[in-house]
Amino acid sequence: MLAPPLLSRTDPATGRPKKRVFGPWVFPVLGVLARLKGLRGTWADPFGRTEERRHEREMVATAFEDIALAAEKVGTARYSLLCELLRVPSTVRGFGPVKAQNREEALTRRKALLTQLERHEGPATNIMPPRRAGAATLIAAE
Repeated sequence: MLAPPLLSRTDPATGRPKKRVFGPWVFPVLGVLARLKGLRGTWADPFGRTEERRHEREMVATAFEDIALAAEKVGTARYSLLCELLRVPSTVRGFGPVKAQNREEALTRRKALLTQLERHEGPATNIMPPRRAGAATLIAAE
């Protein structure tokens, strides 16, 4: 049972692609696709122009922007907010409509975190987490 994006119709009741039954002939086709994974991200990528792939590239660019922002704000923003902001991309999981829903939730969460970071400008009381006692011992032992 598969729901390939280019071959599946949308189920009107759920709004999700309908799964179709494929016979054993599909396994060699999947093997060919697996061997062509070197084309991913190139002009010859057969699935690179789909909406889902465009969103994935946007999320990667957004993640790099957030990394740069977090690096800039270390020492002036709450550490916990920065960590949470950097974890947002890892919440986008799944395929098709599941991934799209998770992406929307992640973008909403990111926007809320950026708003919190803007509100909490200035010296932070919780800049970095406290060091563990074992860390100092380990450094001293080396």
